[in-house]
Amino acid sequence: MSLATALDAAASALPQDEDLIRPANGDAMRVLSAASPEAAQRVLGWMLSERPEDADELIDEWLSEERGQTALLTLREEQLSKAGKKALRRWQHRLRSGGVALPAKAVPAPTVVTLPKLEEEIAGAYVSAIDPAGVRMAYFLEPHPNGGARVFEVVFDDARGIVGFRVLQAARGNARRFLKDLTNENKSGADELPADSVRAAVAFAAQRQPKDRPAPRGFAEWRTRVAGAAVGAKLPGEIVEAALGAQSSAEDARAAVKLVEEGRLGPWPPARELLMPLLERERA
Repeated sequence: MSLATALDAAASALPQDEDLIRPANGDAMRVLSAASPEAAQRVLGWMLSERPEDADELIDEWLSEERGQTALLTLREEQLSKAGKKALRRWQHRLRSGGVALPAKAVPAPTVVTLPKLEEEIAGAYVSAIDPAGVRMAYFLEPHPNGGARVFEVVFDDARGIVGFRVLQAARGNARRFLKDLTNENKSGADELPADSVRAAVAFAAQRQPKDRPAPRGFAEWRTRVAGAAVGAKLPGEIVEAALGAQSSAEDARAAVKLVEEGRLGPWPPARELLMPLLERERA
């Protein structure tokens, strides 16, 4: 296994450090430069415990910087697996042999615990109605590790797969305004649903991605966040059907047919399969 692959695994195992590991694209020194002392220790500890072979390559690079030496020298053994402890002692012995003094073990200074400021959490999963072309929008909101909120936007079609994908960062105030507009019936009119249900809908579309048109760049990197639904997760339509019940569904279907007959719903454009040949003919 390569160091880049090991760091990618570390990003998945350490969600609080994912945002500093993934942008480094497997570059150990970029991870070190972006990491706080605590984050550097977490990454190093995980590597020593889970990927000791690749940890050797990581440490070999990190020791060229004082920050890397500090991370190794101050890492506590009790945080590591048996294999990690063994590897740490080996590296610390190597440093001793090279004349680098290890810090004396000191009694931790007492700390005063303060309660964090409670704020309304900005998190949720939302999906829009299907437009006449068969496209839907899914949005996932979550707190950003560095403050504010992160928004995942997925444009998907059950027939054409993942059509668009973006990751956005916003301040909390902007995120709240975005959420208000998102659920406004006069604008996007998106509905909030269980996150696993929205992920299941995205995963359903992703499974139908045409081979000649790959998913947008970035979707693969964040796929587990937006399409990693739990086994057995229900699609949005299944949740609606369960809530309405068989009798209500039948009544609603008859009411919908009546609205179409009266011209109050529709008409809808022809299917994409019929429109595309006409469009190609016009372009020619």
